[in-house]
This record gives sequence, C-alpha cells and structure tokens, in this order.
Amino acid sequence: MDTLLHPVGPEPERTYWIRRGIVAAAVLLVLVLLFWFLGALFGGGTEQTGAPAPQESSATAGGPSSSPSSATSGASTGGASSTLAASGSSSSSASPTTSTSASAGRTPATPSPSASPSSAKPSASPTPTGPVMCKPEDVVVNVSGAKTVKSGASTQLSVTFTSATACILDFSAVPFDLTITSGSDRIWSTEDCGASQVSGLLKLQPFKPWSHSWTWNTQRSAAECKSVDEYLRPGTYVATAELQGSQKRVQVMQLVG
Repeated sequence: MDTLLHPVGPEPERTYWIRRGIVAAAVLLVLVLLFWFLGALFGGGTEQTGAPAPQESSATAGGPSSSPSSATSGASTGGASSTLAASGSSSSSASPTTSTSASAGRTPATPSPSASPSSAKPSASPTPTGPVMCKPEDVVVNVSGAKTVKSGASTQLSVTFTSATACILDFSAVPFDLTITSGSDRIWSTEDCGASQVSGLLKLQPFKPWSHSWTWNTQRSAAECKSVDEYLRPGTYVATAELQGSQKRVQVMQLVG
C-alpha cells in the first residue's frame, strides 16, 4: 500500500503520478466514449422504434405529418379508414334495399283483372274434324258407256263422282243431270223422271269414285217417266253429265240401225 501511494523508482515521484493521471484519464475517456457509443446506439434504436407511434396518431387525427414516409403512411391509413367508412355506409344503405327487395319477392303477385267480354277477342272457330260439304268445283264427274249402240236395243251409261278430300255432296243443293242430245235435239234426260234422278246426300271418300248407272232404251224420254215410241235414226248421239257448278263430261255414241 505504501508503494501505491509513494511510487518507488529511478524517476521522481511526481513523474509516476503524472503517468498514473494520464492512464486514468485515458481509461476515463475510453469509458466515456464507450458509454456515449452505447447510448447513441441503443438510444437511436429506441427513437426509431418509437417514432411511428406519434406519426400514426397524427395521421389518425388528420394532422400534418413530419416526414414523407409518415405522410404516405397517414394517407394510406386515412384512405383505408375512408374506404372502410364508405363501405360501412354503403352496406348500411344497401341493407334496406335488400330487405325491401326480399319483401317484394315474398309479396304475392296481384292477379290481373280478367278481360271484359267487350275487350276479349273472339276465338277462331274450331276446325271441323269430320267431312264437310263438297264444293262442286272440287268434284270430278265422268261418264262412260258403249260407243256404238244399235237402234231399238238398250245400253248402260255410268257416271262417277270423285273428290280429293272427304266431303258430303248434297244433290238437293247441287243438282245433277244426265242428258242425251243429237245436235240441238234433246232426246233423253234424267230430269223427266224423278226415279232417274240422283238425290239425297252422298258421302265421298278421298279419291274413291262413287258410281251410278242408267239404262237408255234408245228412245226419247218424256215427263212423268214416259217414253216416246219413235224410231230414232242412226247418227251421232252425245250423253252429257253435268253437276251444277262443275265441268261437264260427255260420252259420244254412234247409233246404228
């Protein structure tokens, strides 16, 4: 302890104290610099760590920021807050609409008033499914018989009626007549005898001919189904079948003696 307080050596005691003072000052300087460095190191980190808190608070409050980065952060935060607020407002305002739409969807539709008889259009008449009345122009009439007939003998004359569709031919509404002439001379006709006339209703099937035959005794006819005993000279005689409203059909015959 004595040597510590009173240094011993070739140099004067004062020299040793100066040296000790220099060493102590150096050590003290090193310690000061070390504490300053550590303080600056850890103190700067604390400042950087705690800096965002005031900036975020400033941005939330809407005040000005102290740095570009804090301004950007504040603008982003404010924009997000505004977006959330707008979304909340939109959601709040959309809720009544959705509720109203749902309520409207659940509301039963009001039945429309039935049309009054005066405004209702008359429906089209139904299409008949059964046979209809024949149109004369749609009925094809043909007559056939012998082309050579001997005077004084009898011959058969046949008439057919044909339609392309199913229909009913009413002879009371559409008269039919079979007549034999020679030039302008009327020789024989079904009109002279009621028994020779075709009457009533005739139901025709599509393309199925219906036929009827008459017998001509090569004499003239007279009213009330009478025949005139008269010698008919040889010549050309024409049988004409006519359905009123339709085309005439003829059969040419040669009467020989």
